[in-house]
Amino acid sequence: MVLFPFYVCMWAREMTDTLESKDGDRIIVTYEIVRDKNQFEIKFNSVQKALGQIYKEKYRKLDEVVVLFFDKIGNYEDNTKFSGIGIDAFGIPKEISYEVTADGYFLLNANSKPTIPVNLVSGESAELSIPMFLAHYEGKQRYNVFSRCENLVIKLPEKKSINPSDDVAIQKVSQTVTTQEELEGESSEVVEACTLINIVFELLDKQEGGGFSDELQQHISRLRFLRFSTANQELSSKIDEVLDDCTKKENELKAEARAAEKAESQRVADIQRQETARRDSIAAAAQQQAEKDSKRNLWLIIGGVIFAILAFVGNQMFQHFRNVKNQKSIMDMQQNVVKRAEDEAKRRARNMAQSQINRVQGEARSKTRSAINDGINKVGQKGKGNKRISI
Repeated sequence: MVLFPFYVCMWAREMTDTLESKDGDRIIVTYEIVRDKNQFEIKFNSVQKALGQIYKEKYRKLDEVVVLFFDKIGNYEDNTKFSGIGIDAFGIPKEISYEVTADGYFLLNANSKPTIPVNLVSGESAELSIPMFLAHYEGKQRYNVFSRCENLVIKLPEKKSINPSDDVAIQKVSQTVTTQEELEGESSEVVEACTLINIVFELLDKQEGGGFSDELQQHISRLRFLRFSTANQELSSKIDEVLDDCTKKENELKAEARAAEKAESQRVADIQRQETARRDSIAAAAQQQAEKDSKRNLWLIIGGVIFAILAFVGNQMFQHFRNVKNQKSIMDMQQNVVKRAEDEAKRRARNMAQSQINRVQGEARSKTRSAINDGINKVGQKGKGNKRISI
């Protein structure tokens, strides 16, 4: 009889998450969740780190850079000190019971693989969100925290009962509930197959895109190997059912991927059509604007030519009127000169005539006076004496 004891016994699952900072620093954390009823152990198995451009040159010795997180702030053991950017401790949701450690911090490296024990209080699912940091070891228990990455979110599933109404994964693996003694009687082959079946069903629900993840493909390949290597008919039948479910799921994912691809192609085609229409509209508007600009430039040229002609004609007319005015001014000036010359000649003629008249009159008076004086003198000489008579 094949036994499937997975929901009454301990199980474990390994996860890998990649976390990045705003500066391009990246850490890859591989951890394992081990569950026993409502008790969980989160075991950190390995960590890889890579620095972005900002800190790559500053911290060239990558072995001096550590990945760490905190469950409290301050009062650390061994007088450890942290400087640099602000740090946060991971919060404890109400669904989880957790006891804070004495150290208060956890280092992740090849020599330190810490484990966090937690309990689910209510049996419901919960999430543990852990802020992850990068720090440079300065020596003497001093760390300079320089980068904060995304939070590591660890999901703790709720406790599920085993009954026919549970989900597909439980229905597939909960055929028989066994005791620990019965489990010990089973072969390692059956135990491995049952473990793989449980893991495959858990991973099936998480698959997205057009195909299965590498992890799921590896587990399916191992199941196929067990299917052809086992002589247990019941186990073979159970593996066949699981593989059929995987095939159906893969076909569904591929169909969804094809539909999504078709929808994306249609969306891209619509965007291209819209872009083409937009470009055509822009080109038409640009052509119309170019025609308007061409007409405007043509009218500007015509207007410029007309303005130049008018300016030339106006200048010629202005020159003509100015020349006429200048000629008139010259003529007026010449006439004024002639008139002034004539007036001057007339004045001189009058002056000369007046001078002649005055001279003739003066000579006449002088001759008259002389004649009178001579006559008087002659008369006086004939008189009583030499007494002169003046006129």
